[in-house]
Amino acid sequence: MAKNTKPSLDKLTLSADELSSITGTTDRRHRQLAKEGYYPQPVRGEYKFRETLSGLLRWHRDQAAKKTGTLAEEKQRKLKAERMLIELHLRRENREALDADEVRRAWEFIGMNMRQRFMGLPAKIAPRLPFCKSVTEMEAALDLEVREILTELSRPIKFSGAASEVDDEDEKD
Repeated sequence: MAKNTKPSLDKLTLSADELSSITGTTDRRHRQLAKEGYYPQPVRGEYKFRETLSGLLRWHRDQAAKKTGTLAEEKQRKLKAERMLIELHLRRENREALDADEVRRAWEFIGMNMRQRFMGLPAKIAPRLPFCKSVTEMEAALDLEVREILTELSRPIKFSGAASEVDDEDEKD
């Protein structure tokens, strides 16, 4: 019978330089991987062949799995964002969601309208006040005018009309 002259893979070792030339990475990186537990630490600058090879393969599989996982997560985020955009579009069509600029213009119109009404109050009421016989009559006249303004302001307005009216007034100035 012939003797098996091939050495056992368990007994083979690789020097740090040999491992670096095979893998194309530095000995420092190999030591980091050993410290992370992928394979045993080198003994006197020699790495155990079998454990190091299987550890490097496991590390590469882990890296590939991370990239695949990251890609899958990225696709999920993209799908979620697309779904949210579609839902927002549908809510806008159903008038369940409004455009922020349109709402801002509407509130600007409402605020401007309120300001104009109340700023015009003194000019409207001043001619009548001298004919009031008492402070109570003056208060009643003021109360009547304020309530009239508030009633006018409580009527619903069309927001799209409000936005165009604001734009029209800006263009006049």
